[in-house]
Amino acid sequence: MFGKYKTLIDWQQAVYLTEELIKIETCSSADKREILNYIAGVLGELETQIIVPDAAEPYLISKIASDFQKPDFTLVFEGHLDTVAPGEMREPLMPRIRKGKLYGRGACDMKAGCAAMLLAYKEFARLTGKSGQIYLVFVVDEETASKSIVHALDNNYLPGGDLAVIGEPTELKLGTAHKGIEWLQVSFYGKAGHSSVPQEGINAINMASHFIQVIEEYNSREFPGREHPICGLPTMTIGSIQGGGSFPNVVPDYCELKIDRHFNPNETISDVWNDMDKCISLCTERHQGFKASWKRIGVEKNQVFPSLHFPETNPLYKVIGEAFSEIVGLKIESRGLSFWTEGSLLEKHGIPSIIFGPGSINQAHSSEEYVLVEDVITAAQAYFSLILRTCLKF
Repeated sequence: MFGKYKTLIDWQQAVYLTEELIKIETCSSADKREILNYIAGVLGELETQIIVPDAAEPYLISKIASDFQKPDFTLVFEGHLDTVAPGEMREPLMPRIRKGKLYGRGACDMKAGCAAMLLAYKEFARLTGKSGQIYLVFVVDEETASKSIVHALDNNYLPGGDLAVIGEPTELKLGTAHKGIEWLQVSFYGKAGHSSVPQEGINAINMASHFIQVIEEYNSREFPGREHPICGLPTMTIGSIQGGGSFPNVVPDYCELKIDRHFNPNETISDVWNDMDKCISLCTERHQGFKASWKRIGVEKNQVFPSLHFPETNPLYKVIGEAFSEIVGLKIESRGLSFWTEGSLLEKHGIPSIIFGPGSINQAHSSEEYVLVEDVITAAQAYFSLILRTCLKF
């Protein structure tokens, strides 16, 4: 199906576009409109708009309509153009190719994926017999907030879809599942006292130690029953603890823990919160004077970073496998990802989502970030192959 297009399209353009995107700074402190304006220029006369929400970063959304009155398939390509800060990366905005590797900040995370999508999308616009329609959505706040894609979904700028492809770096393997993320702060309230008579006070740091012991016991008991066939076991990491004063001569009356909780597709956010309630209740039963509370941190009210799971039982799984394996040359198999993606937000809004793109997460955010030039081209071809199978009438 893809064969006749292999020589008709200049696939090297995907590499050129990646280089041009790398040249535009898009870390958290940069003005993100420049890169969106650049892409709008690349898209030319295609139906494109840059949305500027009041409470989120701007984002770009473009649409190629079906040639028929009613499209029989809606495909969504989604990606983020923002990057982490350059850090110690040498000349982060000067793309350079060495030994088949394209270096630059954002090269793999995920400007190469966006460039490959952009090329495949533009080439689809040239075709006749378009039975389906495609949305192209590029955001610039995935590394910090992911408010833009939520705005697009909540306000019907992206009204829905049969399948979404997120171009995050997966080494051209099919990502079908990942965990959700929740950050929590647990606060412990004691009673201050002189360290020479500690029994007269209530030590908040001791409370925290009791709580840590309880959650370790609880997780060892509960988590095995929540193991996911692709994502494995849920995880909980205590990433920070603070309590007491600058000198140890006072019984501390306050302590707090910050927790990173990665929850599986077979868990809910309510499970995470209930776990906290149960562990605090267990500590209250076991230890006299124990007093603690928890709250969410790093998110706004009602904001959730959910998990993702695209099951092999979905009829589209075979179509995706045939499209990608035709290009990649390997059997496509489900793969769990260690990192979170915005695909979970699209899935939450009823758009089944997969993750597939050039580059490795091992290079993302590093001082030597790169993507294989060959993989950028292959990704563009794979995206185009999927378009042919879902949105073109032969």
